[in-house]
Amino acid sequence: MSKPKRHDEVLGEKEKWAHFRFSVIGPLLAAPPVHGELTAELENLAGKMWQHPISGEWRKFGFSTIERWYYRALGEPNDPVGVLARKVREDCGTHPSVSRELGEQIRLQYRQHPSWSYQLHADNLAALVAQEPKLGKAPSYPSVLRFMQAHGLIKRPRRGRGHTAGVVAAEQRFEDFEIRSYESQYVNALWHCDFHHGSLKVLLPDGQWSGVELLGVLDDCSRLCAHAQWYLAETAQNLVHGLNQGFEKYDLPRGLMSDNGSAMIAAETVQGLTRLGILHERTLPYSAYQNGKQESFWGQVEGRLVAMLEGCKQLTLAQLNQATVADFYRELGHLFQVALTPHNRWNGAKALREKWQAQIEASLYRPMLIVDETQEMKTAVLCELRLLSSTDLDARSILSVVLCGDSRLTDRLHHADLLPIASRIRTRLRTESATSAQLNDCLSHLLEKAGNLRLMTPGVQTALCEHAAGNLRLLMHMANELLAEAVRRQADQIDEKLFFDTFDIKAAVNAAKRTKS
Repeated sequence: MSKPKRHDEVLGEKEKWAHFRFSVIGPLLAAPPVHGELTAELENLAGKMWQHPISGEWRKFGFSTIERWYYRALGEPNDPVGVLARKVREDCGTHPSVSRELGEQIRLQYRQHPSWSYQLHADNLAALVAQEPKLGKAPSYPSVLRFMQAHGLIKRPRRGRGHTAGVVAAEQRFEDFEIRSYESQYVNALWHCDFHHGSLKVLLPDGQWSGVELLGVLDDCSRLCAHAQWYLAETAQNLVHGLNQGFEKYDLPRGLMSDNGSAMIAAETVQGLTRLGILHERTLPYSAYQNGKQESFWGQVEGRLVAMLEGCKQLTLAQLNQATVADFYRELGHLFQVALTPHNRWNGAKALREKWQAQIEASLYRPMLIVDETQEMKTAVLCELRLLSSTDLDARSILSVVLCGDSRLTDRLHHADLLPIASRIRTRLRTESATSAQLNDCLSHLLEKAGNLRLMTPGVQTALCEHAAGNLRLLMHMANELLAEAVRRQADQIDEKLFFDTFDIKAAVNAAKRTKS
């Protein structure tokens, strides 16, 4: 039940003034002063502080003002309160400075340019009056503002760029039909999805800077963000990937609303939603307000999330899309075939532990989880993995975990939050750079398994191993380039000439000498 309003909240401005003025001179009417003392009483009232009926500020009112209130109420025996109300101006609701001809010109300007500001309309009207003096005197900016607002000539946002047929149709539709807000009654009844051009750029592995696109999927009823992920481009493949992530988290929605972007109208997107039984609704052209909930979400992203990343000088896409604990549980559920709800951590941990303990009792082997690129994982995810891998107050291990990473992982394990994990690592294997002999043995083994041990000359094998910097991956990349060039030339064997032609070692050495000089 709503709280009843106070008496002063119900009264209008006119009534508030009338009641205030009567409260000031009311005692003089109830107990009229004797002859000769009226002036003293009015001076006494003029010297007091009174609370303004509208602003609430404390102020004084002049002697002549209170005297005028008194004689006005004294001369009205039937309604002494109503006579004290403020009078309505005779020209109230009219626009005397805006003639009929000027009003028609303002309406004509508005029909042609509904997105103009009020100041721009006033300036153009003044220029028109200067060209045609017969229209009269140009009204001021406040007069134009009041006239336009009184006649519903409200500034409208632009529906698109230019005056194309689509923009004109959207403007006409917006003017002819009533626009109402809407909201689904049930969760998962309608989802919204859209791409947002991020204001930040990320650093790619090749050293180039690139813009990013944020895919956001929102539920209409709950306003829950089912999935949000950054991508390098707005493509149908990225859209389908992001939608699948949302489906995995919160099941299939009944309907999906999007704009008319190329990714949204792609055949794979439309056919995929049809096969899943999801009704795909698209907004009308140049009518972004139909997907307004999604557009409002971008303001929160730019104002809160992106604003906190302004200090990151070398921001990468991986940093923007770092996995959370909920993503970690969803991945574990997929790996171990356990139905998990990502946001119900207690039930997820219980189900996983029961699965692992049942496997240990059946096979006498603990399940194993291998985590690659561990240095990229969030600290919260690593701590959650530590809690999951043991039971009985950390007395029994039910999961074997292998953490793989580069030297950054060793540095991270010295952090105070990860010391409990570092103390539980039983075996540490630090791999050093391979020697040239080890790389040569590996290359010979691969050539033997490929069935052509004489594919490369011994000199080429030695040169590859010496220039691989002890890295097996780099060795394989260089050998692959040589093999591709040999196939292009249709060579029977990869020799020293092909090696120098492919990598142009002499040219690189000469360029290095020129740089030093």
